[in-house]
Order: sequence, then structure tokens, then C-alpha cells
Amino acid sequence: MALSRRVLADGEDVVYEARPHWTALGWPLVSVLVEAVALIALAVALPGTPVAVAEGIGAVGVVCALWLAGRLAQWASSTLAVTSLRIVERSGVLSRRGEEIRLDRIAALVYRQSLLGMIVGAGRLYVETGAGPASVLTHVRRPARLQGIVTEQIAAYRHSIGLFVPGATLPPGGAWAPEEAIAGTWCDTPPAGHTVVPVDTSPAGSRAPRPGASSGNPTAPGPYPSGAGVRSVADRLAMLGDLHRSGLVTDREYATKRAELLAQI
Repeated sequence: MALSRRVLADGEDVVYEARPHWTALGWPLVSVLVEAVALIALAVALPGTPVAVAEGIGAVGVVCALWLAGRLAQWASSTLAVTSLRIVERSGVLSRRGEEIRLDRIAALVYRQSLLGMIVGAGRLYVETGAGPASVLTHVRRPARLQGIVTEQIAAYRHSIGLFVPGATLPPGGAWAPEEAIAGTWCDTPPAGHTVVPVDTSPAGSRAPRPGASSGNPTAPGPYPSGAGVRSVADRLAMLGDLHRSGLVTDREYATKRAELLAQI
């Protein structure tokens, strides 16, 4: 079942969407296959099998088929999506279950595949946020590729609000203008192993860290180029307001970031 566009916030785009891997059908699929092989074997190798035995095997086959039908309905109603702001998982037929993980809260991504999983292209993706145990996305198609997609979206999101993460993928087009950044703002939970540093907003448009920045608190940024900073802060305030109204930013985060932005004017 495709993710409803009604649940998306303004400006939020879906970049990945897929149903679970067919291995999610699990034992119901295995039981139906075994049942089919057994019936074929009886018909070919033992044509004189008593009718009662054949009927018993057939009854078991009906139960297995119903089991598989229920699992198929669950599989068809499940979806995993990655948007520009979050990871969304929906599942369920008679009752629905939904889970959302905001990109700005992700601290680490780990995928795991068994030997069979590597052969068929399925696995698990563990999403750690630092708050409680990791969320586990099971029966994921090509988990390494999905891990890369989420990582790229985290980098794009942080670029969009003026953050520079060393080693992160740049947005399409490569360079981005100084007025697109808010220097001195950093995310509460950067990806594991990365340090967020302020962006150089000099007229040269360098994306390198400002001199003096270290693994601790970054040095305070210098003034914006004439006119560009004011427009950028206004744009960021509007974006922050949209995120707050959509529920993706808490009241506390909104107040803190708003105060930081207003201090730059």
C-alpha cells in the first residue's frame, strides 16, 4: 500500500518507497511449497495412495493456503518509505501500525544480512536514535542501498538548514551559495563519527570549516555578507515554523533554534 500523500508535510518529498521483501511471507510460503511437492510426489510416485490419505494432505494444503493468503494480505498492506524529513513504516490489515523516525534524530544506521539474505537481497536495518533501543526494519530490500539513501537524505536535510557535515554528500549541483547556510547552527544528534562545524559564509562561498573550529563548540561565525544573511535568516525562520507546525520540531527545539536565528540578525 503506497504512502498517502495526505500524511506528508509541506515541502516533504518521498524519495524511496517499497513493500517488504518477499521473504516476509516466511513459513506460510514454505508450507504451501512443501504441500505442493508432496501432492505431486503422491500423484506420480504412488498413484495407488488411499483416497483418505490424499484428502488429509489436501485438507492440510487448504489450511496452508489460507495461512499464506493472510500473510499476503499483510505484505500487500505494508510499506516502508523514506522522505526528505523522516522514515515511515506502515503495516496491518484489520488493525494498522505506524512508526516514524525523524532524520534529524538518527545517530547511527546498521544493516545485517545472513548468507541467504545476501543471496536473495534481503536483510535488516537497525536505526539508532540514542533514545532507547534501536528500531529494527525487517525484511528490507537491499538494506545496504537503503542505508545509503537514508544517509544521503540526512546530509541533504542538514544542508537545507545550514549545517555542514564533513564527508557528507553535497546536494545536486555540488556548490551551494553562502546565503543558503546558517553559520553556527548545528544538529543535536549528528551522525556517529561526524563533527558538525559552522559553514564559512565569506563572499568566496567556501564550504570549508571556519578557522579555529574544532571538535568542541564551533567558534562564533562572522557577519553575513551584506543583505544575504538577513534574507537567509528570514527563510530559515519560515522553514523552522513550518517544521514546528507539522510536529517535526518540538516546542523546546523551536524556541531554542528561533532564538539562535534571531540572534544572527
